[in-house]
Amino acid sequence: MEAVQRNKEFVPPYGNNASMYVRPLLFASGQMLGLAPLASEYTFFVTVLPAGGYFGKGSEVGVKALVSTNHDRAAPKGLGAVKAAGNYAADLSPVHGAHAQGYNTTLYLDAKERKYVEEFSVCNFVGITKDGRYITPKSDTILQSTTNIMLQQLARDRGMIVEERPIDFQAEISNFKEIGMCGTAAVVVKVNSIRHGDTVYDFDDFDTMASLRSELTSIQCGELEDKHGWMKEICDAVDTSFSEEYPPPAVSLAPGMVTAEAKGTVQKMGSEAMHGLERSLLEHVVSTAQPGNPDSVIAAMDAFWNKTFQAQGAQKWNVRGQKIEEKVQESVQLKAGSAHPVRCLEMGTYCGYSALRIARNLPEGGKLLSVEKDELFAAIATKIIEFAGLDSKVKIWMGTVHSELVNITDRMERQPADFVLVDHSKERYVPDLKLLEDCGVIDKSTTVVGDVEVYPGDERLPKAIQQEISEYFSDREFALASMV
Repeated sequence: MEAVQRNKEFVPPYGNNASMYVRPLLFASGQMLGLAPLASEYTFFVTVLPAGGYFGKGSEVGVKALVSTNHDRAAPKGLGAVKAAGNYAADLSPVHGAHAQGYNTTLYLDAKERKYVEEFSVCNFVGITKDGRYITPKSDTILQSTTNIMLQQLARDRGMIVEERPIDFQAEISNFKEIGMCGTAAVVVKVNSIRHGDTVYDFDDFDTMASLRSELTSIQCGELEDKHGWMKEICDAVDTSFSEEYPPPAVSLAPGMVTAEAKGTVQKMGSEAMHGLERSLLEHVVSTAQPGNPDSVIAAMDAFWNKTFQAQGAQKWNVRGQKIEEKVQESVQLKAGSAHPVRCLEMGTYCGYSALRIARNLPEGGKLLSVEKDELFAAIATKIIEFAGLDSKVKIWMGTVHSELVNITDRMERQPADFVLVDHSKERYVPDLKLLEDCGVIDKSTTVVGDVEVYPGDERLPKAIQQEISEYFSDREFALASMV
């Protein structure tokens, strides 16, 4: 409780579907090297951090799971039921392989017979049968979820039959109308389909699980009465009884940690709003550009940033934009006469400037998917693109390449992209490009353009990252592998 109280300013605000994640850790810290039955000293500490939904939009739109047939999560009589060091390690390789095949997560069967349902990657398996029963697996190798326990109780309160027992996958999976994954961070996530071998099982419904999830989160947020005594009040996240000077500024002991204000991205404007350059840009575009005119919107964005940075780097920025457009135009020409649309991918939307320059060169039916990790930037970019009248060609997806891999492959219609602009965090250039190669989003026919230029406000790249990017691009046979 003290860890939460000391970090109460980081508790996510009510209503944004995020939460404060609390993780305790106990480890042997005495002076010992070899194995011993008992350590002479232990250290216990608690870490807390604000966290969004574990599977992002997956809780609503659903995820696809792949049954792991050549890996086991936990062995009989092992430590699968304990949150011990390495508990999740067995899942790292299988889940990476599942992502590469276009699936969001893995599902494990028991290690002894490969017959009974165990767990999803990091979540319990919960299901609603066609006759309305709540069923979840029972096994000594399953890491029990508190969320699952509470959902079971809520189901019993509604008069539902709750069964915690072994589930024979082949014999029973078709009896379920709803499948969910539940855990502390995930809460409850809808499962759209499960593939086992060559067979895919689809689950279209989620009404009962969604209703149970809503009831649980309402109890957690204080909107519904807590009849079972689950909740513990610790402190007010925001205390309005003090003057603006209190409490004093928090001091972080973590080296290298900087706030958004220190970065200059966001400026604090009182206690009610956050207002920064990006929002000012949106206001400038709406007030000065012509609606439905991409050229006018781009000119307004150029004018705003030139004024903000006193035209530093303006020439490089313009050359960059022209280079991107030239390569998009070449990709469009190569696709001329084809029955398939031009498919483009951008990693790193920011406020949508490059997306506009790409999209205005796309023919009718052409599409651009732009992936942006920051929710604020994604929202601003979406509005700017709508204002420019290009929203029919551009889809902005919040998340990362890793978290949105299934959506990316689906949006690309499981075909290689014609053009890819790499414009996000430069340390992620190579890992994300390799992941896209593994999934077939990028192949030899794809035009890939990356940007390693340092613009005003950017930090210079470490030499190791520069070398990694250069080596990657020099060793690939893309239609074009260039750094603008």
